[in-house]
Amino acid sequence: MQSQLSTVILASLALACSTVGQTKYASSPAGSEYQPGNTNNTYPFYGASSTYQQIHDAVDMAALNGRQPMVLNGMEFRPAATFNIPARSWNAQITLGVTTQTAATMSTTYASNFTSTPTIVLPYTNLSGAAGKGVGSTVPNAWLWRFPFTTIFPYVAAQGNLCWEWRHNNATATVTPLDAMSSSYAGSPTVTSNFGTGCTATGRSSPASASLTIAGGNITAALKDGASSAAAFLAIGLVRSNTSIGWCAPLYTAPAILVGGSTDAAGAWTAGTAPTSVLTAPSYAEIYTQYAFADAGLSSGIGLSDLAGVGTAANGGLYCARLYTINTSGNGGETATTGTKTSQYGLVTGFTTL
Repeated sequence: MQSQLSTVILASLALACSTVGQTKYASSPAGSEYQPGNTNNTYPFYGASSTYQQIHDAVDMAALNGRQPMVLNGMEFRPAATFNIPARSWNAQITLGVTTQTAATMSTTYASNFTSTPTIVLPYTNLSGAAGKGVGSTVPNAWLWRFPFTTIFPYVAAQGNLCWEWRHNNATATVTPLDAMSSSYAGSPTVTSNFGTGCTATGRSSPASASLTIAGGNITAALKDGASSAAAFLAIGLVRSNTSIGWCAPLYTAPAILVGGSTDAAGAWTAGTAPTSVLTAPSYAEIYTQYAFADAGLSSGIGLSDLAGVGTAANGGLYCARLYTINTSGNGGETATTGTKTSQYGLVTGFTTL
């Protein structure tokens, strides 16, 4: 079983570069939706006034949302570790643009980092940021600050890298250790969670559930509470979905690969075990598992589990860079034309999508 599952996972990762799936929530660096950053960044919110840009390479953005084009309609940020974030307000403007500049080639001149006409997605507006506190560094903190756009921004990774810019003045507070990632991020594969609800098989009191567990350097795929001694399939996909087909549960992933097997008398099936070393990819990828099993007691004759997912290690700061100008004592930083660059480092940035 170990060899078979290893082959299946590797084949799934090979498909990641060409698979198109259903849009979901986007958080860059890729993988940061489920994994906390390894550092914190006080810029651009540290200054009484500031200008700040961050470039996210297309290879990172493409790893989000099943490599489907996104329509961005807001940005979000979250605390780092257990830091306290004081409330404050700003007069701020947010601009987004597609650029041929990469994180590695980012210019220290702000205008040069927009190689196509950018979009002011939020003109100068009085914004408020709530007080908050991070709860730890073992899981991602909840998003604290949410900034909806007044103009949506369609983004297609194939068209180029993404640059976003923040300019503000009149800040009322400056202490801001927000979650960030650097190139020294050394994460590991992470089980994302279970999604949805499976069918309750004949003779069971709990819905069928899929699991992906990591222990001792191995990852194990298993089904629990399926039908007894039944033919079963493991569906492996690279994107999440929620497709109703009239059965007792939706399809929660578009199957890329199917693996056949059968359950035991308790309705369980360990589909396979593989070393976590197979969970490697050129950039971040997610793998999802859902099970189907024969069950004559169900209206469709087939039962489905919920969805289990696992993500490879997050990209960290490998594909982002920041440029900043900070004025700690008054206004003027928001009109800067040049700044200081830091490569392979950036704020964990949430993008809300339509």
